[in-house]
Amino acid sequence: MKKVILFLLMFLIWNCQSNQSDNKSEITFKYEPEKIRLHGLLKKEVALNSSTKYYYIELTNPINVMAYPNDELNETISGIDKIQIANINKIDIKSFLDKNVICEGTLYMAHTAHHYTRVLITLEKIK
Repeated sequence: MKKVILFLLMFLIWNCQSNQSDNKSEITFKYEPEKIRLHGLLKKEVALNSSTKYYYIELTNPINVMAYPNDELNETISGIDKIQIANINKIDIKSFLDKNVICEGTLYMAHTAHHYTRVLITLEKIK
């Protein structure tokens, strides 16, 4: 019985330390107007319950996005691994599909039915 308890205790300690180190590796960004750079794989997907296709970046590493104090539009979100691309500048991104990319722009929180991920990036540059 003591061995079982000791094993469980050691497992819990190891698991807590593992989770803490994982959280430290996540980078924290802020919402617009801060300009950011994201690394990941550019993908295209059909939205659930719709025939709408949208582009998104599957991030190499999850990120956190922190809202500014008194921000009524955005909220702090942790562990984001997928971000929809808002291509309002009409940048040709089709040639980057299924490739590793670096996206530059600003982040904002989803607020319409046409936003399919919790956080979006207003794309300014892709390479």
